[in-house]
Amino acid sequence: MSISTTKVLLRPGVLLVLGVLFAVFVPASPAHAEDPLGELVAANPGVARSEMAAAVRAEAARTRVSERTVIANALDEARSSAASAAGSGSPALRSSGGGGTVALGAARYPGDIFVAPADTAGIQHGHAGIYHGKGTIVEAPGAGKRSRSAAASIYPVRKGAVKQYVKVSYNDGAKAGKYAYDHLRGKEYNNNFAFNKDPNGAKMNCSQLVWAAYKKALNVDLDGNGGPGVYPYDLKNSSRTVTYQVM
Repeated sequence: MSISTTKVLLRPGVLLVLGVLFAVFVPASPAHAEDPLGELVAANPGVARSEMAAAVRAEAARTRVSERTVIANALDEARSSAASAAGSGSPALRSSGGGGTVALGAARYPGDIFVAPADTAGIQHGHAGIYHGKGTIVEAPGAGKRSRSAAASIYPVRKGAVKQYVKVSYNDGAKAGKYAYDHLRGKEYNNNFAFNKDPNGAKMNCSQLVWAAYKKALNVDLDGNGGPGVYPYDLKNSSRTVTYQVM
């Protein structure tokens, strides 16, 4: 889609469909009652305990707070995301990105995003993506797969999925979508949602990809709660996003 150089059409927002996939936290089990780090690992399937511990240490150094506080904050955010996912509509599928019985379809604007129910390894989460143009999405589909583009017209989502625009100009939304398409495809999957706010990451999960597209292209932060991680439903609940269609 061409963008006029003489007239900028302002709109509430744009959705780039980047496949974003996040692990949503579940209530602590007896096995993790006195092991908060173990809880955090359990909420992020595919992340080794040593890897999570290293991420906690790095976040503690960056924020200059205790590792215990970092873990507590990350667990609070994971639980909040899980609650949002649980109330998202139909039951989640046992899959990462994609899956479902409804075709996603075209966006209203380039740079629009989508957030859909999903789960991984029994952990409820969501999946997200960003639109490049109106008919193509960019997403991180899940563990073992690289981020990619896909045709929105045949991309399956679960009932309860939403399309949203971002409160930026038409041209800026298109820039975010183009950035995702040009720079964020082909990346390995990042299993860690708890500490994923790295816009330059060599690996990316679905919500991280959408967040990074807007952060890098426009310096717009779509994280709805400002926590150490950005989950799919953090994007949905951001003050910068507006839902215009529920599937």
